[in-house]
Amino acid sequence: MAKSFKRWVLLVAFTFASLSSFAAVNETNVFSAAARLFETHIFNLAESSFGNFVATYTNSPLRPQAILFEARARYFQSNYVGAIDLLQKNMTTANGQADEYQYWIAQSLYNKPDHQAAADAFGVMLQKFPNSAHRLDAAFFQGKAYSLLNNWPKVIELFEKTDSPFQTAARLQPDNALAVDGFLLLAEAFFHEHRNSDAEQVVRAIRVDPSMKKANWERYYLLCRVQFAAGKTEAALINTAPMLKAATGDRTWTAESKYLEGQILEKLERFPEALQSYTNNLAEDVPAPILRQSLFKTIDLMLKLGQNDDAIRRLETFIEQRPNDPSLDVARLSLGELDLRAADAARTNADASTSPTRLIQLATTNFDRLIADYPQSPLRGKAHLDRGWCCWLVGQIAGAQTNFIEALQRLPASEDASIARFKLADTQFSQSNYVAALTNYNMVVQSADSLPQIKEGLFDQALYQIVRCAIATGDEKTASAAADKIQALYPNSLFTDRALLLYGEDLNRRRNYGEARNTFSRLLEKFPNTTVRPQVQLAIARSYAQESMWTDAAAQYDQWVAKFPAHPLLPQAEFSRALAYDKAGNETNAFVLFTNFVARFPSNTFAPWAQNWIADYYFNEESYVFADKAYQELYQKYPTAGELAYQARLMAGRSALAGQRPPDAATYFLDLINDTNAPAPIVAKARFALGDTKQQQYRDSLKDPVNCTNFFKEALASFSALTNGTPTNALAPLAMGRLGDCCYGWAIDKNDPTYFDAAIANYSSAVAMPQATIETRSQAEVGIGHCYVAQGELDLALEHYCKVIPDFTDDPTHFSSFWAKEAAVAAAGICETRQEWDKAVNLYTRTRNLFPSLKTALDKKIALAQQHKTAAKN
Repeated sequence: MAKSFKRWVLLVAFTFASLSSFAAVNETNVFSAAARLFETHIFNLAESSFGNFVATYTNSPLRPQAILFEARARYFQSNYVGAIDLLQKNMTTANGQADEYQYWIAQSLYNKPDHQAAADAFGVMLQKFPNSAHRLDAAFFQGKAYSLLNNWPKVIELFEKTDSPFQTAARLQPDNALAVDGFLLLAEAFFHEHRNSDAEQVVRAIRVDPSMKKANWERYYLLCRVQFAAGKTEAALINTAPMLKAATGDRTWTAESKYLEGQILEKLERFPEALQSYTNNLAEDVPAPILRQSLFKTIDLMLKLGQNDDAIRRLETFIEQRPNDPSLDVARLSLGELDLRAADAARTNADASTSPTRLIQLATTNFDRLIADYPQSPLRGKAHLDRGWCCWLVGQIAGAQTNFIEALQRLPASEDASIARFKLADTQFSQSNYVAALTNYNMVVQSADSLPQIKEGLFDQALYQIVRCAIATGDEKTASAAADKIQALYPNSLFTDRALLLYGEDLNRRRNYGEARNTFSRLLEKFPNTTVRPQVQLAIARSYAQESMWTDAAAQYDQWVAKFPAHPLLPQAEFSRALAYDKAGNETNAFVLFTNFVARFPSNTFAPWAQNWIADYYFNEESYVFADKAYQELYQKYPTAGELAYQARLMAGRSALAGQRPPDAATYFLDLINDTNAPAPIVAKARFALGDTKQQQYRDSLKDPVNCTNFFKEALASFSALTNGTPTNALAPLAMGRLGDCCYGWAIDKNDPTYFDAAIANYSSAVAMPQATIETRSQAEVGIGHCYVAQGELDLALEHYCKVIPDFTDDPTHFSSFWAKEAAVAAAGICETRQEWDKAVNLYTRTRNLFPSLKTALDKKIALAQQHKTAAKN
């Protein structure tokens, strides 16, 4: 560029001389004064002076040159757009300056920068003006523009051929710096395209004038890089000596040379020497990017050589001695990562002498300082990633999530970015945000196409997590695809058998039991030594149970218990085994298994449920004393069993009541009612049961007027408590019906007809309650009928009985079988009382058709009614 400027000054002088014969003295002086401003690099005044000249001397032959000077003055003030605009507008009047116009348009585009447009503009110049003095410059900068676009094949296309514009111009000016730079650029292009042999050949052919110090160093530097990349590591090491010699005097060249030397020595596993090369770059006058890289390498090698403490001390010293060093972000990141690594090691090895929490705090401090002090650092993304790990390790999921998101916003597409996304998905999974987690795990899988290290490290884990997320969201298709993929790509992965196990269990949950068992069978076939074999075989047994194939399930559980007698899942298998025997109808074996379970695993989660089954077994067998005792053992041994313990207390009371021990039953129920921690639904059931208990005590004490009356009142109070305070609960209609029963019983037992009205009122209220079931309403209607029969109101009684008989209701498909039979028989009895034999036969016939099991008994009644009917006619 300097030679080009001098050439223009000479051209201006020549132009002045050649025009002196016809140009006006004033015009020449104005142009000359503007040129001197340009020559003195006072470009702002030069621009305005040439602009005034062009505006004033519109017909001057110097006008094209003045426009060119004005445009170049803009160029040297970095006003590239203005330079381009001026030259393009006046290209048609450029006369003999057209190649200069085109050249400076191209240079302006290059520096703008718009490298593609610049490359095109240089190409136009080379095509239109093959003899331009700027031919070498244009050819070189065209290739340089493409290199900046990383279009290395295009650089090779432009520079490789011997008849190319570049090589043609370079042969005419072999000592021109641009000629040397061009061949270096061609070698660089070969290097980037992995044509290392071609690159080395070009580098070796370059002849550099010793005065071209930069080119001389670049030649050796590129030669070492090419040989290193080609695997000629020993040859590359030999050439580091002339490279370092050529770099002498320039700190940047020396630092880059030392860094490359360190890489070569490291490749040769000459680690101490490599460490020394990198260490030489940890100096104040080393450019920050190289110092940063060298510091990273220094720490990595120290760790590789087992010099962990030395690495930490070096970093701590570096931070202490250079509080304002531009590479302090590197030091803090490295020191934080060393502390984080040490914390992980301490956790893994359970080293009591080292506190993982303390190390994580130290690491977090360094990452925080980097983030706060270096907001523009390119390492900030990595710092957020590491800080996210710190939060994750101490259970701060929200903080981890925030940092992983920050890391993703700053990290380029890389292994670190994929790790950040994977861990972000982990935090979302832990928060049950399965949809978001699934999206991010899928993105990790997609990144593996361009990042082989991800395919080797995170791919199988991500697929496993995709299976988990898809199962959680009910996306069976995605779960199936991921399970198939991990099985195909990673047949030996730790996560593959787990993924298939999860997928099979999900098929179980979806009731696709056959396919679930096929999945489990494939798993065991492909992984005969899998560590999850017990879980798989247990899942197979469970699939039979879920399909209600209880005999098969019991057999599978038998096999499992025999194969894995010491496995941690044994209690679960034994409980499921006992339950399978119960469901298969083998209650005797189930009883033995549940009894053994309680004895062997008294502290297991399933123990209270096993004890409850035993108690229920006794209750159903009407062994009420044993049932009472078993329920007592449940709530006494397992008071923390939650609602089950309270339910056992309730059932102990029912056992006592069923065993004809009302006082004991009342004690159980009252204890529950007075327990402020008891669940409200169970307290309500206890009140209802207490009412039944008091009603039983009332009947048992009919010959004791005082106690009889007291028990009656207590029964009413218990049932009323369920209808007064909470009339909308499910027990309220039942309680109201029980109140009707109490009043009806008192009216009959005490010969007190006034209580029939009270009974009818209570029964009617039970019928009217919207939460009352068909069973409750039917029982109440029959109760009303009985009250009317006792009062001699047979028509009204018959009306209410008919409301329960299906053939006479609005919805004959929904009825209570028990109370329909009771109502039909009672209604037929009224008809018999009235000697309405046709009606009686009709009712008995309808009832027989509805309940075939009563055919024999009803046929007798029908026959007897018909006899009465015949006799009445005679």
